Amino acid sequence: MDVGTKLTDSDFEKLENESWISREYAERAGLSRVTSQEGALLVSPQGKGDYAGIVFPNIWPGEREPREYSLRRDNPEYEVKADGTRKALRKYVHPPGRANLAYIPPGTDSATLKDVAIPVYVTEGPKKAQALQRLLTESGKSGLILAFPGVWNWRGNVGKETGPTGDRRNLKGPIPDLDSITWEGRRVVICFDTNAESNDSVRAARNQLARELESRKASTYFIQYPKDTPEQVNGIDDLLAVWGPERVQQIIDGALPFRDPNATPEELVESCLEHLEENPKSSEVERALREVSQRIPKVDGFRILAVRDAVIKKLKSLGVPSAGKWADAVVSGNGSTSRDEDNKSGTSIVLGEIEPCSEFVTGSQLLSEITASLDTHLVLPQHGSIAIALWVIHAHVHDAFYISPILTVESPEKRCAKTLTLELIQCLVPKPLPTSNITSAALFRTVETFQPTLLIDEADSFMRRNDELRGVLNSGHRKSSAVIVRAVGDDHEPKMFSTWCPKAIALIGQLPDTLEDRSIVIEMRRKKKDEIVKPFRVGRDDKVLGPLAQKAARWAQDHFNALQNAEPETPGTLNDRQADNWRPLLAIADLAGGEWPRLAREAALGLSQVASDDSARIQLLSDIRDIFKECDKTELASGELITSLIVMEDRPWPEWKKGDSLTKAQLARLLKPFGVRPDQLWIDADGKKTKKRGYKLEWFEEVFARYLPSETVEPVEPSSDKGLRPVNETVEQDNSTVLKNDGNLYAQRLLPALPDGKGDKSWKGEL
Repeated sequence: MDVGTKLTDSDFEKLENESWISREYAERAGLSRVTSQEGALLVSPQGKGDYAGIVFPNIWPGEREPREYSLRRDNPEYEVKADGTRKALRKYVHPPGRANLAYIPPGTDSATLKDVAIPVYVTEGPKKAQALQRLLTESGKSGLILAFPGVWNWRGNVGKETGPTGDRRNLKGPIPDLDSITWEGRRVVICFDTNAESNDSVRAARNQLARELESRKASTYFIQYPKDTPEQVNGIDDLLAVWGPERVQQIIDGALPFRDPNATPEELVESCLEHLEENPKSSEVERALREVSQRIPKVDGFRILAVRDAVIKKLKSLGVPSAGKWADAVVSGNGSTSRDEDNKSGTSIVLGEIEPCSEFVTGSQLLSEITASLDTHLVLPQHGSIAIALWVIHAHVHDAFYISPILTVESPEKRCAKTLTLELIQCLVPKPLPTSNITSAALFRTVETFQPTLLIDEADSFMRRNDELRGVLNSGHRKSSAVIVRAVGDDHEPKMFSTWCPKAIALIGQLPDTLEDRSIVIEMRRKKKDEIVKPFRVGRDDKVLGPLAQKAARWAQDHFNALQNAEPETPGTLNDRQADNWRPLLAIADLAGGEWPRLAREAALGLSQVASDDSARIQLLSDIRDIFKECDKTELASGELITSLIVMEDRPWPEWKKGDSLTKAQLARLLKPFGVRPDQLWIDADGKKTKKRGYKLEWFEEVFARYLPSETVEPVEPSSDKGLRPVNETVEQDNSTVLKNDGNLYAQRLLPALPDGKGDKSWKGEL
């Protein structure tokens, strides 16, 4: 059946320029043009409006006649949102009353539906499907293109069911078209539009689809639009028109694997309520919210509150009255599962053991292989891969040490590869337990039971205001005090719980001071355009890292006793806590030999320089010391100190509280814990002595000595030896003999001298 007329030259030009669909592909797909009257007859009028547009016939592989026609209207109506953006309404229209159908470009071989060696590419709408078809064909790649007219249209009414009150209602589920495709073992790349990360509904639809396909044993991936994607780009077809095939193919090839330890509260709510229209019936709201209630982990108080907020927001947008009461019913579990059923929910924790490899392992070579693997997939700061590699080995020999430094992976913004860093570490450490949220009770009980390597992601979303959780994490830094006491059972019997295990934490921003002080900090940044790394894919790259984990387990097994007795020299410019944090890693580096003693100490110095280890009070002491030095006085009035402090633009003093600058009274309160208090002094001002409250330099001398780094460290003559002497090459003889170097590496000149301690940040010499 012929529908409409051939496309005009203007149509072909517009399709080529805006959607990268050439005349050849448009004609092959059977595209045609209809007038408004013809379009209305084709899809039946669905309200007033212009029905002129382009018709896409939906011909299933192996069939000859269209199952239906999809009309893409030239001039759809637009809804203006509160933020000023516009959303097209009914851009694609279909005959009313029909079931949701997938679109596959006409001419696709029906054998591709069953051939799992051919990847599937899922997108929105037939226009994007045609653009993807051209991309794959012209690049010589095979692929099955699958498109849905809307992000939620992979679901539809699949039958009827009886509700709890006996009413008959539509049963929603995946559309039958998905059953025609073999998914097990197949790679699926979901290429939804650019708003898949910013729009709650689109993100929820994408993640729900990924979960469905993963349940069918497919491997699901998401494309990631680059930061420099032009604003006018909405989808993959727009991007092809702007950037061309080569770069878009790189984006598709670099798609990231689906990761969903927990859907966001917004995704959970959206996936359960997406079928509700404005002003729904109470019975419809009840059914939808029962599903939300059943899917909330009742033991997680933070998540329950977040879901409650998301329910209220969604219900208000639908015009549902008493949104707060509905939300309270959801989180309280009314009409949901019983407490006994709740206790049975969730999945038991099972942590796999690493089987040590059978061959003897050379430590220096192992560390080099780990850093090479990290650098293949990550753009890390200077010394970053060195520190992570050493920390990974530390996790394998954790009980050999009395200090457990936290590995903190932080960034100023999202999309800086923090999560990917934890995923790589997860493949290398023993008994990894990744989590994106954890309570203090869950933490210490998990550590007591499993002694895992704890990998905490998204810490910025739940840790900063949780004093109890921070206290538990702080306690796990030193082995002798890594316990907490809790009353348990009906008799409230006091019990001790261990908090001693390796921990890595990823977050946006910085950890609270007490935690960061116990950390080795890796400051991540977004990858630049010219920084090329290999995408990390589960099922491929984790198999490369697995043997490295086995080698690390073997090295740890052979050298555990030697590390228990290790007393490595730490660089003198590190403060006490930094030296504690780095001592286990330096011990590992010294025993590994080769160039690793030097690399480890370079990393210790480099990463400790950028670490934020000063509280506001410590920063204040440092600034006061500088002010006394610059003005060359032995006593200063409080007002003089304040005047000098509040002009420091890179300090908090100009806007200390609620936008107001630091006052004399606030200065006195900050200094009081150090035992320094202002007193009446005769201050010299313009040759006259005036009585004012102020501070003497001598009152600060002991405080400066205790809390601030020394300003004078004796310089040592640099060594001409850039590397290590051959003695370190024989640190490892075999799996049973380890030579011990009892000397001071610096005194023996096996390592070059450290820089002076005057804070010269420009020093970059080789250790």
